[in-house]
Amino acid sequence: MTPERWQRIKQIALEAMDLEPGRHAEFLSAQCGGDEELRESVEKLLRADAKSGDTFERAIAHTAQEVHNKSVPEGSKSILNQTISHYRITEKLGEGGMGVVYTANDTKLDRSVALKFLAAHAIDDPEYKARFIRESKAAARLDHQNICSVYEIDEADWQTFLAMAFLEGQTIKDKIAERPLKVEEALDIAIQTAQGLEAAHAKAIVHATSRAPI
Repeated sequence: MTPERWQRIKQIALEAMDLEPGRHAEFLSAQCGGDEELRESVEKLLRADAKSGDTFERAIAHTAQEVHNKSVPEGSKSILNQTISHYRITEKLGEGGMGVVYTANDTKLDRSVALKFLAAHAIDDPEYKARFIRESKAAARLDHQNICSVYEIDEADWQTFLAMAFLEGQTIKDKIAERPLKVEEALDIAIQTAQGLEAAHAKAIVHATSRAPI
């Protein structure tokens, strides 16, 4: 998907959101004409935006990834076991609106790291790429025990990625799924999180969602 195509999808969706739902069909017919793929992409954005708890950023990321996947051969979607720069990709950890995170082995220093790649749908989008680089540089300025250390940001094999410390252990999500947290545990986690946020805020770094909070 070209940057121009993606910008067109977002623009139509944003304009449609300003209209009453009952006018969407007429508006999309006028804007998309006979381009059924364009209309389908816009409609997916509108449906995702209407769901409780979804942000527009998450909606456009999810829809763009679906559109991107249709045009990419199945065998080329995974980068597991590939070596990019000097990092050997070992496992996928998760993904979000802007990127996908993997564990990898740093073959130069022989250590485990976490790599966050710019999401496939955003590779050709200059806005996403600029934001990804800007946020990576901001994170690299932070040095605190409760904030993951950033090692570098690089580009190799047409992929833009951020290398950071990989912290082994159980996630808070997994801990909560096992059993309710004790008050002492919850307070300890909250205090550590607040300390990390305080350090970030001291560097004038604030994270916010684009629309409704999640």
